[in-house]
Amino acid sequence: MDSDKFCFTANSLVRVSAEKEAALNKRDGIVPWDDAKTAWVNARFKYALEHGTDFCQFEAGEEYDRLHAQGKI
Repeated sequence: MDSDKFCFTANSLVRVSAEKEAALNKRDGIVPWDDAKTAWVNARFKYALEHGTDFCQFEAGEEYDRLHAQGKI
């Protein structure tokens, strides 16, 4: 199955395999969000789009972490 992840390389868009994505993340020190956090933040983004409200991915991620630590999520 083809990956649905892409990156820019030398002014072109290139499909990135899961293995390549993992290697890039390791190289750059990126720790991807788990599926539950990603889904929660995506739902907040969808809500913001539908209701015309402001949205900040980083603030939503921090809110998820806070609520998760409190056992509310």
